[in-house]
Amino acid sequence: MSAKVSPRPNTTIEQEVIIQLLAQGGLLLVTLLTQSLLAYILLTEGRGAYAICIMVGGMLGVLFTPGADRGAQYYLMAGKMSVSQSVAIAFTICIVGSALGALLTWPLINSGLTFFEQADTSSFYLALALIPLTALSLSLELQLAAFRRFTRIALYTLTRSVVMVIGIALLTGRPLLLDLGIALPAGPWLLDLGVDGALLAVIGGHLAEVLLYLRDLRRHCGLGLERPTRAGFRQVFSYGLRFHVARVVAAFDPRIGILMLGVVATQGEIGLFAAASGIMFRVATIPNALGLSLLPRIAGDGNGQPTMMALYLRLVSMVTGGVLLILLAVSQPGVRLFLSENFLPVVPLVWIMAPGIYAFAAGKIFETYFSGINRPQVCSWALWIGLIGNVGAFLALYPLWGLSGAAGAFTLGMLLRGLYLAVLFRRTSGLSLGRTWLLQPGDVAFIWTSGRVALSRMKG
Repeated sequence: MSAKVSPRPNTTIEQEVIIQLLAQGGLLLVTLLTQSLLAYILLTEGRGAYAICIMVGGMLGVLFTPGADRGAQYYLMAGKMSVSQSVAIAFTICIVGSALGALLTWPLINSGLTFFEQADTSSFYLALALIPLTALSLSLELQLAAFRRFTRIALYTLTRSVVMVIGIALLTGRPLLLDLGIALPAGPWLLDLGVDGALLAVIGGHLAEVLLYLRDLRRHCGLGLERPTRAGFRQVFSYGLRFHVARVVAAFDPRIGILMLGVVATQGEIGLFAAASGIMFRVATIPNALGLSLLPRIAGDGNGQPTMMALYLRLVSMVTGGVLLILLAVSQPGVRLFLSENFLPVVPLVWIMAPGIYAFAAGKIFETYFSGINRPQVCSWALWIGLIGNVGAFLALYPLWGLSGAAGAFTLGMLLRGLYLAVLFRRTSGLSLGRTWLLQPGDVAFIWTSGRVALSRMKG
């Protein structure tokens, strides 16, 4: 009989960060291909309908599943709950909450509301199938992150994205080939299912990811069948409800522009805004990657290691700023090549949204810090401040400047949110502004040395 292997890999935080950054680079390429396919096949109108449906599935999955992700993960990381118990509780919350969300949304689809006129009825029904899948994939990802299995998370997330790309190509790609003058022989080689086909591809990707997570947790982390306890539910809900406002607003925040445009704009305008935000939020995966690596290290630590968090805040600021500068420099030819001429109005939106994405990236590190010291309510307040700023500015600016006003409202909301978190971090950590934001002696050397050591160990 072979010895049991610890599910937690013997890796340093530097290795884990490098793994995450490399994985996000691969995901960036796959996401770019996905965005390109959606743009060329669905065009601006179809891209708008697709964005609305994806938003409905993702947001309802968050709204009706309090505690299923961060609450269950926190008690697992803190050693107060077994993996079987935390997964059982998360799974139960996801299934029951998703069913409730679908039941409440079903009658609205045919209600005649303007928002539900932005896509076909069949597309909205498919979006309901996304509710449990998106909730489960996020919850199980965080369970695996508690064991610091970041290489597997990266692999499974990439698998989901690849399945989506293949699915979009097979289920929607026939018109694109015909436009290119490529005639296909008779047979089910490529279909023309439009938005419904793209949504089916997303469903397939999330389903594959959920199955891979469950398989990994069972084989390597000791996951077994276990009935969730009443005490366990109370613990998870206690944490989850305090974090739920932050969680819900965090889900709404990146999509609030699409939500409001769904009421007042055309499908084409929604498609343009969705394409711009899709590109920009891919940059924001950098702090998300770091947050996944940092949170298990500081969970349960009353101090939260603010000096280390400040170091990684500076790292995020440098990397995000550099990526944004490159993105802005090639924005016009890049949009023309990867999204087509129809999406050129995206270029000014990307420029307007860039400062907001920078603030969003920094804010993610602060949110990791406050979550790790069991103060998720700080994240809730920050997100509410940003959301209110975004909505207020949208109402004032969209009638004047259209999509540019919507992009400006997004940036203002993110800046307000980031400022609040920065002030609270300063008060809680006791670190000065200089020690938090300015490069410190040894920062560059630390990053260079850590990267070299991490890469050499991974090669070895």
